[in-house]
Amino acid sequence: MKCNGIIAFIGGAVVGAAAAVLLAPDSGENTRRKLKEKAQQEYENLKQKVSDAKCDCSAPGCDC
Repeated sequence: MKCNGIIAFIGGAVVGAAAAVLLAPDSGENTRRKLKEKAQQEYENLKQKVSDAKCDCSAPGCDC
């Protein structure tokens, strides 16, 4: 159940950030570039968090 709340929070943050970028007064080209950069940053951040969550701390070489 706690996981659903975290997922909902992250989803809401992403939607809010996208809405803020879309509603900001800027050209379409700049807006698309910003969205692409932000999506890439969030994707990398999410990959890292998933990797950290899957980490088995008893495994050799694990740094968690």
